Amino acid sequence: MHKIIIVSNLLLGAIQCNAMEETVKEESISAYASILDQASNVLPTEHKLDTSNISEVIAKANQGDMSACDYLVKLSYEGFMNYEHLDIDPNILLNRTALENLEGLDESQIYFIIRYNPQNIFAETKGKELISFLHKRDKETDSFFQLCLGTQYDFANGVEKDLILSLTYYEKAAENGNIQAQCIIGAKSLSLNPEMAYQWMLTAGNAGYPKAQFNLGIMHQTGQAVECDYNKALFWLEKSADQGYARAQAALGRLYFDYLTGKLDKALFTSRIPDEVAVQLTEKWITKADQQGVKGSKEILSYLYIFLGCF
Repeated sequence: MHKIIIVSNLLLGAIQCNAMEETVKEESISAYASILDQASNVLPTEHKLDTSNISEVIAKANQGDMSACDYLVKLSYEGFMNYEHLDIDPNILLNRTALENLEGLDESQIYFIIRYNPQNIFAETKGKELISFLHKRDKETDSFFQLCLGTQYDFANGVEKDLILSLTYYEKAAENGNIQAQCIIGAKSLSLNPEMAYQWMLTAGNAGYPKAQFNLGIMHQTGQAVECDYNKALFWLEKSADQGYARAQAALGRLYFDYLTGKLDKALFTSRIPDEVAVQLTEKWITKADQQGVKGSKEILSYLYIFLGCF
């Protein structure tokens, strides 16, 4: 009965909102970076993937380089990037050669196909074979399979859309420790059950999932599910940005830019940020976001140089 109530409530919330990253307000906040050392030993050491040359990787993927395509798929699955916010079409990333050996597919490739249905693969025999292959796994204990089932019913890829089943499987996957599912449940329950949303997002963030860390930063930035706390917002955004998550890098750059230009109330911060530090941090994070192809980054850099009188 408890699970039925949770799923029913989540269903209502899911109808009202999309994933958190799409619904949060793009408001800017700031705080001083010195607070980051306070909890540096609390979180696990993240397994960083290299996003420094992401524009080059995207260019290669657009040219049909399958190794570049596979790397982008892995980046997305591990929570380091979003196709939706970068100049890349998921349809070009489908590795049809890898599909010839279903046993050899890794989880990132399987999830990518389940989530995006690239090139309408589920209308083909190979897509149907992939579904049959997946259903050999244990849907009661296999958290990855549960994530895939939740995603499949969520986006109606290869099956009819069913939000109740989708949320049921997302919840099972989250309870079995799947960090992607924890992040998804956190996002989908935000409007209906903010406390539960925050706890799921915190669990995924503490596990080192960059997308969840970004979401936690935005939650503290905007006061969603928790009290507005600029210091905690900066902490989580920095954790995500340090791992190469492009949206967090862009958010941090804008954060410091707004602090520098006086748009933010500096009295709300733990300690004052010297202007020269704010300039350096703005340029650092916006440049990194621009290198990953985040739209609008160049404009912020232009505003920064205009503000400084460096045309």
